[in-house]
Amino acid sequence: MSKFLNALLYIIFVIYVIFVLALSTIILKQNSYGVTEYKEYLYVLINDKNETPKYIKGDLVVLKDKNVNNVKVGEEVFVYNRESNTIKNGIISEVVTDGITPYILLEGDSLAYKNDVILGKGIKIYHKIGNILSFLEGKWTFFYIVILPCSLLAIYELYYIFKNLIYDNKK
Repeated sequence: MSKFLNALLYIIFVIYVIFVLALSTIILKQNSYGVTEYKEYLYVLINDKNETPKYIKGDLVVLKDKNVNNVKVGEEVFVYNRESNTIKNGIISEVVTDGITPYILLEGDSLAYKNDVILGKGIKIYHKIGNILSFLEGKWTFFYIVILPCSLLAIYELYYIFKNLIYDNKK
């Protein structure tokens, strides 16, 4: 029975380590706008501020093609709005590439969006997965799932080392 419990604990530990590494990677891969970026893809969480009929709160939208030269008039694109510090999406009404700094204009918006704030076009939507990712990316979740258990484990290991040192000295 003891071998079975040891094997089970080892499997749980390996799963926990993989989970912690994946969670740390997700958090460390956030760009300056707070969007998780991996290779050429961005992962945008839909919240109250950028909810539309197409995207509801809790959706995870995968974006690609964040260059002005890769988008066309009539396509939907996600951009970072620096004035309100939010991510918004809209339909492109005009693409201007003939100047020094190319930019796009969105329907119903007077702001010009340059390459550095264009996040990309939505290529896939995962409904309700955004809620899970939002929970996992929270600072308290990281604290309770990663920092606290590792701290407790370190304290236990120190206790075990000192206990053995004291016990060995008494012999």
